[in-house]
Amino acid sequence: MRRLTEGHIALGGMALFAIWLFVALPLLYRPNATIQHAAHPAEQHATNQETKSKKDETDEALAYYTLWLMVFTGILAFATIGLGAATVGLYLTGEKQAKIAKLAGLRQFRQTRDSIALTKQSAEAAQRSAIVSEQALIVSQRAYVSVKRPTNANLLDSAKRFRGQNFWVIWENSGNTEAHDFKTAMNGLWFAPDIPDDFDFHDLGEGTFGSTLGARSEIEGGKSFLNPETLKMIAERRCRYYFWGWGEYKDAFVGTPVHRIEFCFEIQIDGDVDNANFSVYFRTHNRHNRHLNKDRTA
Repeated sequence: MRRLTEGHIALGGMALFAIWLFVALPLLYRPNATIQHAAHPAEQHATNQETKSKKDETDEALAYYTLWLMVFTGILAFATIGLGAATVGLYLTGEKQAKIAKLAGLRQFRQTRDSIALTKQSAEAAQRSAIVSEQALIVSQRAYVSVKRPTNANLLDSAKRFRGQNFWVIWENSGNTEAHDFKTAMNGLWFAPDIPDDFDFHDLGEGTFGSTLGARSEIEGGKSFLNPETLKMIAERRCRYYFWGWGEYKDAFVGTPVHRIEFCFEIQIDGDVDNANFSVYFRTHNRHNRHLNKDRTA
């Protein structure tokens, strides 16, 4: 059911007042001349005083009716003014409500925007945290292969006679997971008087091999053999001998690069090579010693 407002009540009151003014009053105060004329035809010849009395009665009724009409008109005017004021009030209220609704909508829009931004920031923070956690896991658990040390050993024939020396490096995996597809290369060459500045440390075809290097374990690399004549040239400082190579491996994690290690050492000898009474020293060269990464294809 619709709720009655003050405007509805006012309009209903004016309607009732109009019915009373235009319907009830004329019925109550209309002249009786017509009734009397129909009942007594002979009174048409009454005296002038009686005619004047009837006229006064009619004028009085008309004045009373006019008074009420004026009252009604005044009430109608006040009601019209009130209706106009109510209309203005309704307009202002509507404008205020529209402004409030606009502000509420704007506030809700800002809250939604801020909520979306906060959600996005949270998602980005979670993604960064996941990346950092993954990187931390890789750093702490992946394989770390390096040259632990260069080494050498005498080579003797069946009669225990000295025939030269083998040189190689020991590879070590100090990480917590295996190094897969581990490949190495070993090269050696003497230079006189010294290795050129533009030497590119290319492979001499002495071979590479692949293997798996377990966590916290070691493996020997390929060997380079030097006969007594070459050892004697080094000891007498008639040449300088270098051996170099590289190692490449993949760690256990998907998406990580191929890791590469490059090395180069100079062999220095002091003592009597002819009698196999000498010492060997290894000096790290200032070039071709580094760790780097390569793009991983598989």
